[in-house]
Amino acid sequence: MSERLLATKPSGIRELFNRAQGLEGVISLGIGQPDIPTPRKLVELIGKAASNGNNYYTPNSGATVTRQKIAEMVERDWGHSYNPTNEVVLGCGASEVLYDSVKAWVNPGDEVLVPNPGFVYYPQYPILASAKPVYYNSKRNLTIDLDALNDVITPKSRMILLNSPGNPSGVVQPKEVLKGVAEIAEDHDLIILSDEVYSRIVFDDYKHYSMASLAPDRSIVVSSFSKMYCAPGWRLGFAVGPSKLIEPVAKYHAFVTANAPSIVQSAVAGFIGTPEEEEFTKELVRILAERRVVVEREIKKMEGLETFHVQGSFYAFPEISKDLGEKLKEAYPQFSTSGKALSELAFEKAKVVVVPGDEFGPSGNDRFRISFGSGSAEKIEQAMIRIGEALGSL
Repeated sequence: MSERLLATKPSGIRELFNRAQGLEGVISLGIGQPDIPTPRKLVELIGKAASNGNNYYTPNSGATVTRQKIAEMVERDWGHSYNPTNEVVLGCGASEVLYDSVKAWVNPGDEVLVPNPGFVYYPQYPILASAKPVYYNSKRNLTIDLDALNDVITPKSRMILLNSPGNPSGVVQPKEVLKGVAEIAEDHDLIILSDEVYSRIVFDDYKHYSMASLAPDRSIVVSSFSKMYCAPGWRLGFAVGPSKLIEPVAKYHAFVTANAPSIVQSAVAGFIGTPEEEEFTKELVRILAERRVVVEREIKKMEGLETFHVQGSFYAFPEISKDLGEKLKEAYPQFSTSGKALSELAFEKAKVVVVPGDEFGPSGNDRFRISFGSGSAEKIEQAMIRIGEALGSL
Protein backbone atom coordinates (compact mmCIF):
# COMPACT_ATOMS: atom_id res chain seq x y z
CA MET A 1 0.00 0.00 0.00
CA SER A 2 1.27 3.50 -0.79
CA GLU A 3 2.53 5.74 2.01
CA ARG A 4 -0.06 8.35 1.01
CA LEU A 5 -2.91 5.90 1.47
CA LEU A 6 -1.49 4.60 4.74
CA ALA A 7 -1.47 8.18 6.04
CA THR A 8 -5.21 8.67 5.43
CA LYS A 9 -7.88 8.03 8.02
CA PRO A 10 -10.94 5.93 7.14
CA SER A 11 -14.29 7.66 7.53
CA GLY A 12 -15.75 7.10 10.99
CA ILE A 13 -19.15 7.98 9.54
CA ARG A 14 -19.08 4.96 7.25
CA GLU A 15 -17.73 2.76 10.08
CA LEU A 16 -20.77 3.50 12.24
CA PHE A 17 -23.10 3.21 9.26
CA ASN A 18 -21.71 -0.24 8.42
CA ARG A 19 -21.86 -1.31 12.07
CA ALA A 20 -25.58 -0.61 12.19
CA GLN A 21 -26.45 -2.61 9.08
CA GLY A 22 -28.80 -5.52 9.76
CA LEU A 23 -29.44 -4.63 13.40
CA GLU A 24 -33.13 -4.54 14.26
CA GLY A 25 -34.56 -1.36 15.72
CA VAL A 26 -31.56 0.88 15.01
CA ILE A 27 -32.31 4.46 13.96
CA SER A 28 -29.44 5.94 11.97
CA LEU A 29 -28.89 9.68 12.18
CA GLY A 30 -25.30 9.22 11.09
CA ILE A 31 -24.79 9.24 7.36
CA GLY A 32 -25.30 12.52 5.51
CA GLN A 33 -27.90 11.58 2.97
CA PRO A 34 -31.54 12.71 2.77
CA ASP A 35 -34.16 9.96 2.92
CA ILE A 36 -36.64 12.09 0.95
CA PRO A 37 -37.64 10.42 -2.36
CA THR A 38 -35.88 11.59 -5.50
CA PRO A 39 -38.22 13.77 -7.60
CA ARG A 40 -40.54 11.60 -9.68
CA LYS A 41 -39.98 13.60 -12.86
CA LEU A 42 -36.23 13.20 -12.47
CA VAL A 43 -36.58 9.42 -12.13
CA GLU A 44 -38.74 9.38 -15.26
CA LEU A 45 -36.11 11.38 -17.13
CA ILE A 46 -33.30 8.98 -16.28
CA GLY A 47 -35.44 6.08 -17.46
CA LYS A 48 -36.13 7.85 -20.74
CA ALA A 49 -32.45 8.62 -21.20
CA ALA A 50 -31.54 4.96 -20.83
CA SER A 51 -34.40 3.80 -23.07
CA ASN A 52 -33.46 6.31 -25.74
CA GLY A 53 -29.95 4.90 -25.95
CA ASN A 54 -28.13 7.66 -24.05
CA ASN A 55 -25.78 5.08 -22.56
CA TYR A 56 -22.42 5.99 -24.02
CA TYR A 57 -19.47 8.25 -23.33
CA THR A 58 -19.87 11.99 -23.16
CA PRO A 59 -17.05 14.54 -23.46
CA ASN A 60 -14.75 14.30 -20.45
CA SER A 61 -16.02 17.49 -18.84
CA GLY A 62 -19.66 16.55 -19.42
CA ALA A 63 -22.31 16.68 -22.10
CA THR A 64 -22.60 20.10 -23.73
CA VAL A 65 -26.28 20.53 -22.83
CA THR A 66 -25.70 19.58 -19.19
CA ARG A 67 -22.83 22.02 -18.76
CA GLN A 68 -24.96 24.73 -20.36
CA LYS A 69 -27.84 24.03 -17.99
CA ILE A 70 -25.53 24.03 -14.97
CA ALA A 71 -24.00 27.35 -16.04
CA GLU A 72 -27.51 28.83 -16.28
CA MET A 73 -28.43 27.43 -12.85
CA VAL A 74 -25.24 28.74 -11.25
CA GLU A 75 -25.83 32.23 -12.64
CA ARG A 76 -29.38 32.22 -11.22
CA ASP A 77 -28.41 30.81 -7.85
CA TRP A 78 -24.95 32.25 -7.25
CA GLY A 79 -24.88 35.40 -9.33
CA HIS A 80 -21.89 34.79 -11.57
CA SER A 81 -21.71 33.78 -15.23
CA TYR A 82 -19.44 30.94 -16.38
CA ASN A 83 -18.62 29.76 -19.88
CA PRO A 84 -19.94 26.17 -20.11
CA THR A 85 -17.27 25.28 -22.65
CA ASN A 86 -14.23 25.68 -20.41
CA GLU A 87 -15.42 26.85 -16.99
CA VAL A 88 -17.70 23.95 -15.98
CA VAL A 89 -16.64 20.35 -15.32
CA LEU A 90 -18.84 17.44 -14.22
CA GLY A 91 -17.62 14.57 -12.09
CA CYS A 92 -18.88 11.59 -10.10
CA GLY A 93 -20.16 13.56 -7.12
CA ALA A 94 -18.75 16.56 -5.29
CA SER A 95 -16.23 14.29 -3.58
CA GLU A 96 -14.55 13.50 -6.88
CA VAL A 97 -14.29 17.06 -8.14
CA LEU A 98 -13.03 18.27 -4.75
CA TYR A 99 -10.32 15.61 -4.93
CA ASP A 100 -9.59 16.47 -8.57
CA SER A 101 -9.23 20.15 -7.66
CA VAL A 102 -6.70 19.45 -4.92
CA LYS A 103 -4.71 17.05 -7.09
CA ALA A 104 -4.74 19.44 -10.04
CA TRP A 105 -3.40 22.41 -8.06
CA VAL A 106 -1.47 21.16 -5.02
CA ASN A 107 2.12 19.90 -5.12
CA PRO A 108 3.94 17.64 -2.64
CA GLY A 109 4.92 19.69 0.40
CA ASP A 110 2.24 22.34 -0.13
CA GLU A 111 -0.25 23.14 2.60
CA VAL A 112 -4.04 23.11 2.25
CA LEU A 113 -5.99 25.01 4.89
CA VAL A 114 -9.03 23.02 6.00
CA PRO A 115 -11.86 24.07 8.34
CA ASN A 116 -12.01 22.89 11.94
CA PRO A 117 -14.64 21.51 12.20
CA GLY A 118 -15.12 20.32 8.64
CA PHE A 119 -16.17 17.32 6.58
CA VAL A 120 -14.13 14.19 7.24
CA TYR A 121 -12.69 13.94 3.71
CA TYR A 122 -11.20 17.44 3.64
CA PRO A 123 -7.87 16.60 5.39
CA GLN A 124 -7.55 13.40 3.36
CA TYR A 125 -7.45 15.12 -0.04
CA PRO A 126 -4.12 16.93 0.57
CA ILE A 127 -2.64 13.81 2.15
CA LEU A 128 -3.40 11.92 -1.07
CA ALA A 129 -1.61 14.72 -2.93
CA SER A 130 1.48 14.30 -0.67
CA ALA A 131 0.65 17.70 0.79
CA LYS A 132 -0.16 18.75 4.34
CA PRO A 133 -3.61 19.58 5.72
CA VAL A 134 -3.53 22.49 8.18
CA TYR A 135 -6.59 23.18 10.29
CA TYR A 136 -7.93 26.70 10.78
CA ASN A 137 -10.30 27.16 13.70
CA SER A 138 -13.82 28.42 13.90
CA LYS A 139 -15.24 30.69 16.57
CA ARG A 140 -17.44 29.21 19.28
CA ASN A 141 -20.51 30.00 17.15
CA LEU A 142 -18.85 27.93 14.39
CA THR A 143 -18.30 30.82 11.99
CA ILE A 144 -14.83 31.06 10.45
CA ASP A 145 -12.27 32.78 12.69
CA LEU A 146 -10.49 35.04 10.20
CA ASP A 147 -7.63 35.77 12.61
CA ALA A 148 -7.08 32.04 13.13
CA LEU A 149 -7.11 31.51 9.36
CA ASN A 150 -4.57 34.27 8.82
CA ASP A 151 -2.34 32.93 11.59
CA VAL A 152 -1.83 29.49 10.01
CA ILE A 153 -0.81 30.77 6.59
CA THR A 154 2.84 30.11 5.67
CA PRO A 155 4.89 30.40 2.47
CA LYS A 156 3.84 26.80 1.75
CA SER A 157 0.12 27.56 1.82
CA ARG A 158 -1.55 26.90 -1.51
CA MET A 159 -5.30 26.56 -1.03
CA ILE A 160 -8.13 27.41 1.38
CA LEU A 161 -10.92 24.86 1.57
CA LEU A 162 -14.24 26.08 2.97
CA ASN A 163 -17.83 24.90 3.24
CA SER A 164 -21.06 26.90 3.63
CA PRO A 165 -23.72 25.93 4.59
CA GLY A 166 -21.60 23.78 6.82
CA ASN A 167 -21.19 20.09 7.50
CA PRO A 168 -21.14 19.33 10.43
CA SER A 169 -21.81 22.80 11.81
CA GLY A 170 -25.17 23.67 10.23
CA VAL A 171 -23.87 27.24 9.92
CA VAL A 172 -24.35 29.55 6.94
CA GLN A 173 -21.23 31.72 6.90
CA PRO A 174 -22.05 35.46 6.94
CA LYS A 175 -21.22 37.53 3.88
CA GLU A 176 -18.69 39.67 5.76
CA VAL A 177 -16.83 36.55 6.92
CA LEU A 178 -16.64 35.13 3.39
CA LYS A 179 -15.48 38.51 2.09
CA GLY A 180 -12.76 38.34 4.72
CA VAL A 181 -11.68 34.93 3.41
CA ALA A 182 -11.58 36.38 -0.11
CA GLU A 183 -9.34 39.24 1.07
CA ILE A 184 -6.98 36.84 2.84
CA ALA A 185 -6.77 34.67 -0.28
CA GLU A 186 -6.01 37.75 -2.38
CA ASP A 187 -3.34 38.97 0.03
CA HIS A 188 -1.54 35.63 0.03
CA ASP A 189 -2.29 34.53 -3.56
CA LEU A 190 -4.23 31.43 -2.50
CA ILE A 191 -6.80 29.39 -4.40
CA ILE A 192 -10.20 29.05 -2.72
CA LEU A 193 -11.90 25.66 -2.99
CA SER A 194 -15.48 26.24 -1.88
CA ASP A 195 -17.80 23.30 -1.18
CA GLU A 196 -21.36 24.61 -1.56
CA VAL A 197 -23.35 21.37 -1.85
CA TYR A 198 -25.96 22.58 0.66
CA SER A 199 -26.47 25.99 -0.94
CA ARG A 200 -30.21 25.44 -1.47
CA ILE A 201 -30.87 24.11 2.03
CA VAL A 202 -31.05 27.35 4.01
CA PHE A 203 -33.63 28.15 6.68
CA ASP A 204 -35.43 31.22 7.99
CA ASP A 205 -34.01 34.53 6.75
CA TYR A 206 -30.46 33.27 6.33
CA LYS A 207 -28.92 33.59 2.89
CA HIS A 208 -26.25 31.60 1.15
CA TYR A 209 -23.42 33.68 -0.34
CA SER A 210 -21.27 31.98 -2.93
CA MET A 211 -17.56 32.46 -3.49
CA ALA A 212 -18.53 32.43 -7.17
CA SER A 213 -19.72 36.00 -6.70
CA LEU A 214 -17.43 37.08 -3.83
CA ALA A 215 -14.09 35.89 -5.25
CA PRO A 216 -14.74 34.71 -8.82
CA ASP A 217 -11.17 35.08 -10.09
CA ARG A 218 -9.56 32.74 -7.57
CA SER A 219 -12.35 30.33 -6.56
CA ILE A 220 -13.20 26.81 -7.64
CA VAL A 221 -16.79 26.33 -6.48
CA VAL A 222 -18.15 22.81 -6.10
CA SER A 223 -21.65 21.41 -5.72
CA SER A 224 -23.62 18.28 -6.53
CA PHE A 225 -27.11 16.95 -7.05
CA SER A 226 -26.86 14.44 -4.20
CA LYS A 227 -28.45 16.71 -1.63
CA MET A 228 -30.09 19.16 -4.03
CA TYR A 229 -32.19 16.46 -5.70
CA CYS A 230 -31.95 13.76 -2.99
CA ALA A 231 -30.08 11.47 -5.37
CA PRO A 232 -26.74 10.69 -3.68
CA GLY A 233 -26.46 7.32 -5.40
CA TRP A 234 -26.51 8.92 -8.83
CA ARG A 235 -23.05 10.44 -8.28
CA LEU A 236 -23.15 13.68 -10.23
CA GLY A 237 -21.24 16.73 -9.06
CA PHE A 238 -19.68 19.73 -10.72
CA ALA A 239 -17.10 22.45 -10.33
CA VAL A 240 -17.17 25.96 -11.80
CA GLY A 241 -14.48 28.59 -11.94
CA PRO A 242 -12.38 30.70 -14.28
CA SER A 243 -10.88 28.71 -17.12
CA LYS A 244 -7.36 29.13 -15.74
CA LEU A 245 -8.45 27.20 -12.62
CA ILE A 246 -10.98 24.77 -14.10
CA GLU A 247 -9.08 23.49 -17.14
CA PRO A 248 -6.43 21.71 -15.01
CA VAL A 249 -9.24 20.20 -12.89
CA ALA A 250 -10.94 18.95 -16.06
CA LYS A 251 -7.64 17.49 -17.28
CA TYR A 252 -7.10 15.58 -14.04
CA HIS A 253 -10.74 14.44 -13.92
CA ALA A 254 -10.39 12.89 -17.40
CA PHE A 255 -7.75 10.49 -16.10
CA VAL A 256 -9.77 9.60 -12.99
CA THR A 257 -13.22 8.72 -14.39
CA ALA A 258 -13.29 9.74 -18.08
CA ASN A 259 -16.79 11.19 -17.68
CA ALA A 260 -19.72 11.28 -15.27
CA PRO A 261 -22.63 8.88 -15.98
CA SER A 262 -24.31 9.86 -19.24
CA ILE A 263 -27.92 9.03 -18.32
CA VAL A 264 -27.63 10.98 -15.06
CA GLN A 265 -26.29 13.99 -16.94
CA SER A 266 -29.21 13.78 -19.37
CA ALA A 267 -31.84 13.53 -16.63
CA VAL A 268 -30.39 16.41 -14.63
CA ALA A 269 -30.19 18.62 -17.72
CA GLY A 270 -33.87 17.98 -18.35
CA PHE A 271 -34.83 18.78 -14.74
CA ILE A 272 -32.88 22.01 -14.14
CA GLY A 273 -35.03 25.11 -14.36
CA THR A 274 -38.37 23.30 -14.47
CA PRO A 275 -41.39 24.12 -12.26
CA GLU A 276 -40.99 20.66 -10.74
CA GLU A 277 -37.45 21.54 -9.64
CA GLU A 278 -38.63 24.73 -7.94
CA GLU A 279 -41.49 22.92 -6.23
CA PHE A 280 -39.20 20.13 -5.03
CA THR A 281 -36.67 22.57 -3.57
CA LYS A 282 -39.36 24.35 -1.55
CA GLU A 283 -40.74 21.05 -0.27
CA LEU A 284 -37.25 19.78 0.62
CA VAL A 285 -36.51 22.85 2.73
CA ARG A 286 -39.96 22.69 4.36
CA ILE A 287 -39.54 19.05 5.41
CA LEU A 288 -36.01 19.59 6.74
CA ALA A 289 -37.08 22.71 8.63
CA GLU A 290 -39.76 20.67 10.41
CA ARG A 291 -37.20 18.05 11.37
CA ARG A 292 -34.81 20.73 12.61
CA VAL A 293 -37.51 21.94 15.03
CA VAL A 294 -37.81 18.43 16.49
CA VAL A 295 -34.04 18.03 16.94
CA GLU A 296 -33.55 21.40 18.59
CA ARG A 297 -36.60 20.99 20.83
CA GLU A 298 -35.47 17.60 22.11
CA ILE A 299 -31.85 18.68 22.67
CA LYS A 300 -33.07 21.52 24.89
CA LYS A 301 -34.68 18.91 27.14
CA MET A 302 -31.36 17.13 27.73
CA GLU A 303 -29.20 18.38 30.58
CA GLY A 304 -25.60 18.88 29.53
CA LEU A 305 -26.20 19.46 25.83
CA GLU A 306 -26.26 22.74 23.94
CA THR A 307 -26.73 23.39 20.23
CA PHE A 308 -26.71 26.45 18.02
CA HIS A 309 -29.74 27.19 15.88
CA VAL A 310 -29.22 25.31 12.62
CA GLN A 311 -29.10 27.79 9.74
CA GLY A 312 -28.53 25.51 6.76
CA SER A 313 -27.71 21.94 5.63
CA PHE A 314 -29.35 19.21 7.71
CA TYR A 315 -26.95 18.77 10.59
CA ALA A 316 -26.99 19.68 14.26
CA PHE A 317 -23.68 19.66 16.12
CA PRO A 318 -24.46 19.72 19.86
CA GLU A 319 -21.82 20.54 22.43
CA ILE A 320 -21.37 18.35 25.49
CA SER A 321 -20.86 20.14 28.83
CA LYS A 322 -17.84 19.44 30.99
CA ASP A 323 -19.93 17.72 33.68
CA LEU A 324 -21.72 15.45 31.23
CA GLY A 325 -18.42 14.77 29.47
CA GLU A 326 -16.89 13.51 32.70
CA LYS A 327 -19.84 11.16 33.27
CA LEU A 328 -19.56 9.83 29.73
CA LYS A 329 -15.80 9.24 30.01
CA GLU A 330 -16.32 7.48 33.32
CA ALA A 331 -18.88 5.18 31.71
CA TYR A 332 -16.72 4.65 28.60
CA PRO A 333 -13.07 5.06 29.69
CA GLN A 334 -11.83 3.39 26.50
CA PHE A 335 -12.71 6.52 24.49
CA SER A 336 -10.53 9.62 24.52
CA THR A 337 -13.28 12.17 23.80
CA SER A 338 -16.74 12.79 25.19
CA GLY A 339 -18.09 12.86 21.63
CA LYS A 340 -16.92 9.29 21.04
CA ALA A 341 -18.30 8.19 24.42
CA LEU A 342 -21.70 9.72 23.72
CA SER A 343 -21.84 8.12 20.28
CA GLU A 344 -21.12 4.73 21.84
CA LEU A 345 -23.75 5.29 24.53
CA ALA A 346 -26.30 6.26 21.88
CA PHE A 347 -25.52 3.14 19.85
CA GLU A 348 -25.27 0.68 22.73
CA LYS A 349 -28.07 1.91 24.99
CA ALA A 350 -30.42 3.75 22.62
CA LYS A 351 -29.86 1.97 19.29
CA VAL A 352 -29.25 5.31 17.61
CA VAL A 353 -26.34 6.11 15.30
CA VAL A 354 -24.79 9.57 15.61
CA VAL A 355 -21.25 10.60 14.69
CA PRO A 356 -18.57 11.65 17.23
CA GLY A 357 -17.49 15.23 16.63
CA ASP A 358 -13.76 14.54 16.53
CA GLU A 359 -14.29 12.89 13.14
CA PHE A 360 -14.62 16.48 11.88
CA GLY A 361 -11.50 17.89 13.51
CA PRO A 362 -10.06 18.53 16.98
CA SER A 363 -12.64 21.20 17.80
CA GLY A 364 -15.31 18.50 17.73
CA ASN A 365 -13.91 16.47 20.63
CA ASP A 366 -16.81 17.46 22.89
CA ARG A 367 -19.51 17.41 20.21
CA PHE A 368 -21.45 14.94 18.08
CA ARG A 369 -23.27 15.26 14.76
CA ILE A 370 -26.92 14.49 14.12
CA SER A 371 -28.09 14.14 10.53
CA PHE A 372 -31.77 15.05 10.51
CA GLY A 373 -31.90 14.43 6.79
CA SER A 374 -31.70 10.69 7.48
CA GLY A 375 -35.12 10.02 9.00
CA SER A 376 -38.69 11.25 9.34
CA ALA A 377 -39.69 13.71 12.07
CA GLU A 378 -41.29 10.81 13.95
CA LYS A 379 -38.13 8.69 13.79
CA ILE A 380 -35.98 11.64 14.81
CA GLU A 381 -38.20 12.36 17.81
CA GLN A 382 -38.04 8.70 18.86
CA ALA A 383 -34.25 8.67 18.45
CA MET A 384 -33.78 11.83 20.48
CA ILE A 385 -36.02 10.55 23.28
CA ARG A 386 -33.98 7.36 23.39
CA ILE A 387 -30.72 9.32 23.63
CA GLY A 388 -32.19 11.47 26.41
CA GLU A 389 -33.19 8.35 28.36
CA ALA A 390 -29.74 6.84 27.86
CA LEU A 391 -28.07 10.03 29.12
CA GLY A 392 -30.44 10.05 32.11
CA SER A 393 -29.23 6.59 33.08
CA LEU A 394 -25.64 7.74 33.63
